[in-house]
Amino acid sequence: MLFLIAYAFYGRYLEKLWEVNPDEKTPAYKKEDGVNYAPVKHWSILFGHHFASISWVGPILRTVIDAVCWERCPTFLWVVFGSIY
Repeated sequence: MLFLIAYAFYGRYLEKLWEVNPDEKTPAYKKEDGVNYAPVKHWSILFGHHFASISWVGPILRTVIDAVCWERCPTFLWVVFGSIY
């Protein structure tokens, strides 16, 4: 429930703050060179790249360390509020 509330209100706030334009092309299309900038054919490929190279280190490693040191409650709070933030 907390995720839905954060998505609805905090997401809308960030969208206005950063002046998000959903019709604007991404850098993968603007600067396409086939090496550093290349659009993907399916969203799952992009998700895999982000998960494997960027996203996993902070949230997962920190969660494992917290689970070992501090039990479950702080770990749960870290996952919920860290994901929202």
